[in-house]
Amino acid sequence: MTLTIFDLIEVELFEFMEAGIIDGLDVEIDHDGITLSFDSSYGVHGRIKAKRVAVSFEPRQAE
Repeated sequence: MTLTIFDLIEVELFEFMEAGIIDGLDVEIDHDGITLSFDSSYGVHGRIKAKRVAVSFEPRQAE
């Protein structure tokens, strides 16, 4: 899954690392935009608010 974030409004990230494991993702939509809040079992956690977010999926190759 890929999240593409457009027109950032606010970014609040903590413990940013090259790699991380997202433990939970909450999405809130209001008249100002979309807020993505995420917890982590390892690495970055926090929230990002933007005007627009696109979600895309690509099939994985079988190993």
